[in-house]
Amino acid sequence: MSDIISILKRTEYRNLIEKMISSEKPLTGKEYSIILFFAITSLKQFSLDHRHVFLYDFAYYIILKYAQKTHDYKPLYDLSINYGLYPLATSLKRDGNIIFYNIHDSLLDDRIITEFSLNNKIETFEQNKNKKWLLDEKEREICYVAPTSFGKTSLIVDDIRAHNYKRIGIIEPTKLLLNQTYKLVKKADLNYKILLHDEMYRPEYEKYLAVFTQERALRLLEKNDTCFDVLYIDEAHLLFGKDYRAILLVRLLKKNGRINSTQKVVYLSPLINDAESLRVYSEQRIVSRHILANMKEPEYYEFLENGTVRKFNQFFGTFVTKENNKKLFPFLLDNCKEKNLFYLNSPMKIEIFSNDLAHEIQTINNCEEINKVIHNLEKYVHKYFIEIDLLKKGIIYLHGKLPENIKEYLEYKFETVPEIKYLVANKVILEGMNLPIDQLFIMNTWGLNITSIINLVGRVNRLNNIFTKEITYYDKLLPQIFFVNTEKYNKKNSEMENKIRLLQKNILRDKIENPILVLGDKKSDNAKKMIENENIIFQNITDPIILLKKSMISLGMSNIYTLCDDLIRKIYNRIQRKDEYKDLDTLEIVKKVFIDELVVFIIDDEFKRLQNEAAINYYRVFFKNRENPLNKNIQLEVSYLQGKKQDGDFILYAGRGYGNIDALGQFTPGGAYISIQDKTIKELVNFSIQKIKVEQDFISYKMNMFFQLMKDYEIIDIDKYNLAVYGTNNSKELAFIKEGLPINIIKKIESDNQFSNVGFDNNNNITINKLFRQYMNTKDDFYKFELTRYFE
Repeated sequence: MSDIISILKRTEYRNLIEKMISSEKPLTGKEYSIILFFAITSLKQFSLDHRHVFLYDFAYYIILKYAQKTHDYKPLYDLSINYGLYPLATSLKRDGNIIFYNIHDSLLDDRIITEFSLNNKIETFEQNKNKKWLLDEKEREICYVAPTSFGKTSLIVDDIRAHNYKRIGIIEPTKLLLNQTYKLVKKADLNYKILLHDEMYRPEYEKYLAVFTQERALRLLEKNDTCFDVLYIDEAHLLFGKDYRAILLVRLLKKNGRINSTQKVVYLSPLINDAESLRVYSEQRIVSRHILANMKEPEYYEFLENGTVRKFNQFFGTFVTKENNKKLFPFLLDNCKEKNLFYLNSPMKIEIFSNDLAHEIQTINNCEEINKVIHNLEKYVHKYFIEIDLLKKGIIYLHGKLPENIKEYLEYKFETVPEIKYLVANKVILEGMNLPIDQLFIMNTWGLNITSIINLVGRVNRLNNIFTKEITYYDKLLPQIFFVNTEKYNKKNSEMENKIRLLQKNILRDKIENPILVLGDKKSDNAKKMIENENIIFQNITDPIILLKKSMISLGMSNIYTLCDDLIRKIYNRIQRKDEYKDLDTLEIVKKVFIDELVVFIIDDEFKRLQNEAAINYYRVFFKNRENPLNKNIQLEVSYLQGKKQDGDFILYAGRGYGNIDALGQFTPGGAYISIQDKTIKELVNFSIQKIKVEQDFISYKMNMFFQLMKDYEIIDIDKYNLAVYGTNNSKELAFIKEGLPINIIKKIESDNQFSNVGFDNNNNITINKLFRQYMNTKDDFYKFELTRYFE
């Protein structure tokens, strides 16, 4: 590598590269010849040592840029043939950019199409080779690293078809990915019982395919006599995180490995550099394959507050200033394409920016599809829903505080309605969301590390949107990524530049923060405490106090409490007096057993709210209304808020990322509370929509762990448990809830007399008949979309 580096150290050559990268003007023929020489030299040195991926990336970028500027595609074709970029090679020939003058080249093209075609798509050489390796590999732990849009989910399907697994787990980090993967494996018709929730499992299922989060997979193992033969860990780089969900993922791998010593684990990620960094045990062996040759090479720009635009040279780590006289929004809109993503970190910033953007865009008139979406949102959500005003400008926003069905409906509409051009979103977009995005504007870099930035950039111009059946969009191989560095949306200007500099090409090292992964001897006190808790999980224990602690750790209560012995003993003593709670409702039992006089141990402010009787009363009503459709619950929530205003009770919990004050009303950046004192009715409606989602998540992720513990220790019976967790004791409704259907959809199907048209196939998967399909086709766009989520 020293030869090319020494050449590039010479000022005249560096300046030439900078000129090609930053200038819109063409170079001279001599200059292009020199630059192509750099590319050839880099490729030769890369062929001697494939660890130096920097050299390949540098050469590929130069040749791609040369083709873009000169329309001479011969060097790009030669590179794509020699390095197995067959989708690019065949597209260049198909689109008439390359003309074959001899029979050898023509036969080579025919051979590529014959040997590397799969489902009407051309695979790269690395894709094809590594897929065969994975299907044949006998090692029990395999790491497969490939850029986004390289077909990792279809690889899972191929691996399942190739082996006789009985119990399969596909572990996804988000509910969105659960639904995407569930649809894909269901469509693949793999002849398994497909589980989407641990409650769907039955002991008589000899073969099953579970598409789970790590929480659901752990509950399956803890409550049943079963295990997984194979685990596919999607987005496996999340193991490196220091959050609790990363620890649960490690726990799943260890727990299943202890039950099934022959388990197979396949780690899938676009971002892992060294598979050894995934190890849980020092003696663990993980074999890996990487697809190194990504066909996209992003170009990075930074827009500064004063209007300056700088282009970042990721090979040299330098910024080159480009001319720009535009202010923020004219610049953004001038650089927008068909589908545009604006990334911000918090729901509050997302909404502020969405409204600011809307002021700069003209209303779209007479668009039938947008009018249809607006009508449905007015009907199923509320006429004052802020997304309605934004849709009139072709804008939607997405974040984690939107109800799941609304969020997925809006995602679907962004994908399918051309006039909806602008998407404003946060980290919900990061993990595998397959939306068509042509342009990315990163408005805020708070909380983004190098892997999340690369993952975010990978959302732009997915390969199936570049290599279409009709034409190849070669410019999309050089996606433009704009970092927008402004005071209003980013605050710390210097932080954004530092984040951009992380993108300088080098050997990416995995940053290990998860304290449970192998790190050596240097661990913090907090990490040691986590490891101590994890050790308790895997011990055979008879002491009832330690057993209770083990149960509480397993359920995730170490995020709720400081789990000291004093606390555990006090809760255990209260559990022993369970007969005293028979006449109390479930929420009152939670308060008496887990909260009263124990607040000093509670570290979770959201759960701590239940010390107040007013909060208990609020949740009694909230639980009762769960079977209502969303629009009715929004109306009820708005009425509740208006009553609070009349009583002079203005401070309300909003959730992290949406509030700006503390529980006492003091201004706190990132606070979890808001004041509704001056809120208009429209603002109350939109706050209600988000508050419903916040409370649903609180119940799902926190309250339900207490209901589970109460059931396990027989403080409540199964009827009270079902009412608390599912909202019903009706056996038929429970059966469908445990298949993944929400209670409000079940109630609607029941009221429309459609239960008789829904059944189960030979694998006990939900199936529908022609009458139900006819019923679906009579419904409006939104309700039909909801039904399709569960039945198609």
